[in-house]
Amino acid sequence: MTADAGRRVLLVEDDADSAYGLSELLKIEGFEVDVAASMAAALDTLESAPPPDVLIADLQLPDGDGLELLARLPPERGFPAIALSGFTSPSDKASTARAGFARHLTKPVRVRELISAIEEVLGGG
Repeated sequence: MTADAGRRVLLVEDDADSAYGLSELLKIEGFEVDVAASMAAALDTLESAPPPDVLIADLQLPDGDGLELLARLPPERGFPAIALSGFTSPSDKASTARAGFARHLTKPVRVRELISAIEEVLGGG
């Protein structure tokens, strides 16, 4: 296990294969992972589960997008957010930054890149 053992991640990803793969890899790294396949499921999880240490959200969701999800959370939410997206233009990255995402990672994301981003936003990297 890594130094991140026990850290909670809320992974918001509507592609079941991607969600499963990423969640299993994060678990191997020692994270506790909650997975939500939609914006509504993410909001429900945020209300019912312990708060995550970091939110990782796909930008395209079946009932909204990651930008809208972040906008619905209070600014003092207490945890950073990382965007996962196939959208890679500078304007896409600027939009996620304006929305409050600490990082914007391009799909398909490499595991080491994701772990490094998590460590960075949590102050450990």
